[in-house]
Amino acid sequence: MSEAIAINTPDPAPSGTRGSLPAVSVFATPERVAALIAIQPAAKDLSDMPAPSAAIAANGIVIVETSHEECGPFLEFLASNRPQTATIVVGDDLPANAVRALLQLDVSDVISSRASAEDLIKRAQNLNDQLKASDGTTTSCWAFIGAVGGSGVTTIAIESAFAIARRPEKPSVCLVDLNLTDGMAAAYLDGQRRLDLAAVCRAPERLDADVFEALSWKHPLGVTLVSAPRDPDAEDAATNDGVLAILDTACSLYDHVFLDLPRHRQPWTQAVLTASDEVMVVSELTIPSLHAAADTAGYVDRLRDGGEETRIVLNRMINDKRNRHAISIDKAERAIGRNINATVSSDWDAARSAVNLGKPVADVMDKSALVKDVVTFVDIFAPIKTAATAGEGKSKSKLWSW
Repeated sequence: MSEAIAINTPDPAPSGTRGSLPAVSVFATPERVAALIAIQPAAKDLSDMPAPSAAIAANGIVIVETSHEECGPFLEFLASNRPQTATIVVGDDLPANAVRALLQLDVSDVISSRASAEDLIKRAQNLNDQLKASDGTTTSCWAFIGAVGGSGVTTIAIESAFAIARRPEKPSVCLVDLNLTDGMAAAYLDGQRRLDLAAVCRAPERLDADVFEALSWKHPLGVTLVSAPRDPDAEDAATNDGVLAILDTACSLYDHVFLDLPRHRQPWTQAVLTASDEVMVVSELTIPSLHAAADTAGYVDRLRDGGEETRIVLNRMINDKRNRHAISIDKAERAIGRNINATVSSDWDAARSAVNLGKPVADVMDKSALVKDVVTFVDIFAPIKTAATAGEGKSKSKLWSW
């Protein structure tokens, strides 16, 4: 990864920033360039250069404004030739080519066009600090979404998060409940709903590690939960920038982030799904549920447009050979024309006991078939890293707030 170089400037640091500012290159409109140079005189102005030349000349943290007429070509060239460059994009409605380019950049962030020059420098500073502290590991982000109501998405998301947290290497794990209206993850874990969604949405640029910690709750067994109080009007209050700021911060702080998503599309759904490494559609083994799973998976694939193929996980499987009307997995796959990637056995007693005790199922009945099945598919899609592979992959700083 390109190292972001800190430059000591004799000028006093702006309010809210430290004395040592990161090296910054700016590809933006004249007004934005002037505002940034007023704070960071050493900022490198690339705005009058052709896009390929500007991308080659860029160093440090690169700030790109979508209002610049060459923004798209600049980002595309950067993504193709210098994907390790840490990049901040300033804008609200990103063109499709800019979004595709951001997906190819190892470290990227997006901030609203309403952000001040001070906000931008602070964001560049935070990104610079994260790059210095990065250990070279990759943040993994999984999203879980139900094909039908009541398919057990929250249970599967919780069990997957704790399955990762129990690994010998003790990775840091965060579970984010994005069912903003009536999420149940906190209730299942007897946890606290600390997320002040309205405050985050009013000022998403202020969300940093300290604020994030105050807005989250840590389960005694190690998984951090981000959950808001139940609110029938939460979906109306939530903003794209606010939701993505939460996930942006989570991905910069934790090794693994798990998302419990609502079944119905929200304004921020596509951005979240596109940036997730894996998307799991949870359903059941009935004909209506199978077709709903196939439709949902196909819809998610279209939204992601080139990402990893959406996985289908069938929950509450019952192994009863006496049932002559049961559907085999082979027949189910032929019927819907898609692979079924994992199955999870039904264990109602274990799941009910775990919910009543505010614990994951594995901590209540570790021999449960449900636990075994979840661990199996988690190990398939997130293999345990050995010492030889632990440093492979992108930087842990995975910022994608667009």
